[in-house]
Amino acid sequence: MTLEEIVSDIWAMEENLSRYERKYGLRSTQFFELYRAGRLRDEEPAEVHDYGDWAACYDIKLDRERRYDEMIRQRLAEIGGASVSLRDILPGRRAVPTLA
Repeated sequence: MTLEEIVSDIWAMEENLSRYERKYGLRSTQFFELYRAGRLRDEEPAEVHDYGDWAACYDIKLDRERRYDEMIRQRLAEIGGASVSLRDILPGRRAVPTLA
């Protein structure tokens, strides 16, 4: 995976997680702890589906964040201690659009 693909996945998972957090009123970190510990009752089939999807999205986000951190650390090690531009860290990255 490229760094851009990883970042895109992280953003997509954050959007999905935000939707579940608003729906159930619980942050994903706490939900995932309850889910992994088997402490959530399956109230309705729709909730069972949501819980599975929510957990999968959170797991994917954690994986992509781990990969992102590894790739950035590796790139910074390659660059060394010199001053850098973000373009040095993210080669091939297009110019950042100006926020209006």
